[in-house]
Amino acid sequence: MFLRLILAPQVQNYSIPINVNTQIRHLIRLATRSFHRFCDESVIKERAWQSFDTFTFSQLHIPNRKINENRIIGGEEPTTLYISSPDTIFITSLEKVFKEWETIQIQATRFTLVRTEFEETPHLEDAPHFTCLSPVAITRPQKSKSFMFILPMDYDLNYYMTQAMHRRYEAYYGTSLDNPKLKVEFDPDYVLRKKSKITKLINIHNYEDQGFLKVKSFFSPLVLRGTPELIRFAYEAGLGEFTDYGFGMLQHVVPDKYIRGRRITS
Repeated sequence: MFLRLILAPQVQNYSIPINVNTQIRHLIRLATRSFHRFCDESVIKERAWQSFDTFTFSQLHIPNRKINENRIIGGEEPTTLYISSPDTIFITSLEKVFKEWETIQIQATRFTLVRTEFEETPHLEDAPHFTCLSPVAITRPQKSKSFMFILPMDYDLNYYMTQAMHRRYEAYYGTSLDNPKLKVEFDPDYVLRKKSKITKLINIHNYEDQGFLKVKSFFSPLVLRGTPELIRFAYEAGLGEFTDYGFGMLQHVVPDKYIRGRRITS
């Protein structure tokens, strides 16, 4: 389920850092402390909301934004934030808390909550098309605590993407899938227009016990093929890893050009 927050800045020409992943994650974590008012006792015991990580959120969608070095300059137009999770109790409780707050602060900028909107998961066809609302990050397992990030040109992208999604699926649903598979195909027009530069480096501040983490990720319209349950889970909970830090959020689209055009596969 998608939750859309429409936020109006309380000051004009505000400035926020380009990367606000940690701040938005903290905002969501803060809201979960109030969930006990909206969930019965059995749900509270079943879900440890403070450590719940089966969700994702988008980048801030700021109309007519300007970039000044490492900061985003916004005007007076409302901005939009999307949050998604397969857990409807999590999403609906989050919405109730935000409505109570009325004002949401991101970094030093305060926003008034104009309205909230819900969007149910649509029917996803056999090979659904998506745009990225936030970059996708996938890692290759390491013996150390360091991360080795997988990029679009890596031959084992699909394998580790499947492994990561199936691991998260098992953790959430408590069951495994027979022969899980995922395969990503990137939009060739977008890749050519970007001259194959579809990677992003996102800085996460205060990441667990590692302090500062640089996440290598990719950002492109794409098609997902494979196990229907994993595709749906990727749409609702985010594709890849670090989704509770705002990575991997997808939006379902049905562009005509894919019917006629070729695709680039990983």
